[in-house]
Amino acid sequence: MGKLENSVDLWHTRIHASASAPGVLSDLSLTRPESDPRMEHLMSPVRATTGAARSAALLNPIDLLEYTRFAGEEILAGRYPFVRFDPDERWHQRLYRDRRVDLWLISWLPGQGTQLHDHGGSSGAFTVLSGELSEATYRPHTRSQSEQVHLAGTGFGFGAHYIHDVRNVTDRPAVSVHAYSLPLERMNFYDLNESGELELVATAVTDDPEPAPELIREVGIGAA
Repeated sequence: MGKLENSVDLWHTRIHASASAPGVLSDLSLTRPESDPRMEHLMSPVRATTGAARSAALLNPIDLLEYTRFAGEEILAGRYPFVRFDPDERWHQRLYRDRRVDLWLISWLPGQGTQLHDHGGSSGAFTVLSGELSEATYRPHTRSQSEQVHLAGTGFGFGAHYIHDVRNVTDRPAVSVHAYSLPLERMNFYDLNESGELELVATAVTDDPEPAPELIREVGIGAA
C-alpha cells in the first residue's frame, strides 16, 4: 500500500497538528472542483472500458464499481498521494466529474458514519482501500436492516433506490472511493419507526455526498 499506509499510520499526528495549523486537515475540502486535474489523465482508460462511445449513457452499478476499483488502484500506487483525516467530520474530496459520473475519495476515522440515506435516484458503488466499513442496508420487504462488513480491497455496487448507512466501527481509520451516476443531485435521509417502517426525516439538494448542514432540510415525519 505504500503511501496510503503511511498516511493512515500518521492520522494521529495530523489530528494533533491541526490544533496548531488549522488548514492541515481541511485544505483540500475547502474547494469542490468539477474535476481534480490530477485524475483527468488517469480516468481515460476506465472511460474506454465502460464505453466512451456511450458518452450520454448512465453507468450501471458494475461500471461504477469498475471506476472505484480503478481509482483505488491508482491511489494505492501513489499516483494520488494525499488522503486527509478530520476529527470533526468525514473528510472527502471530489476526484472526477463529468455528465455521467461523479467520483469521490472519503476517509473515516473510528466512530464516523452516515445517517440512513439514499442517493436521490443515482446508482452508486464504493471500494474500500484501507481499514473496513460496516454497512446497514434497509430491506423494504422485511422492514428491517441487514448488516455486512466491507474489508479493504472489496467493493459493492447498488441501484438507484438503494438505502443504507455506512460506518467505521473499528479502532482504525478507513479510506474508500465512491462513484455515482448520474452525479449526485439530491439525498434523502431516513429513520425507522418502532414498526420498522421507513420514515423520511430530511432531504438535501446537493452534489456533495457530505452535504453541508445548511443544505439539509428537515421534513415532517411520514412513511417514505
